[in-house]
Amino acid sequence: MNRKLGMMFEAKVNGGKLVVSSADLTRNPEERIVARQLLESVLRYMNSDYFRPRHEVDAARVLDIFTKQEPPISAFTVQNPMDLIPK
Repeated sequence: MNRKLGMMFEAKVNGGKLVVSSADLTRNPEERIVARQLLESVLRYMNSDYFRPRHEVDAARVLDIFTKQEPPISAFTVQNPMDLIPK
């Protein structure tokens, strides 16, 4: 189980720049002011000179993120979360 989760990442892909967010930043912006503000901040960052992703990612890897189906895992534990560590 991957415990290093990220809400957002940026990368160089095929000579361009990419930002991916796992957060829903566009649904009902008038009712979700925090999401609306985060989207505005991300867009401002992406349009600035500070947006310079350092890491290059292959386009096939990006496609895998959105299309590859991983086998289901069971997060059930009787004792404690340490039971989930593969042995």
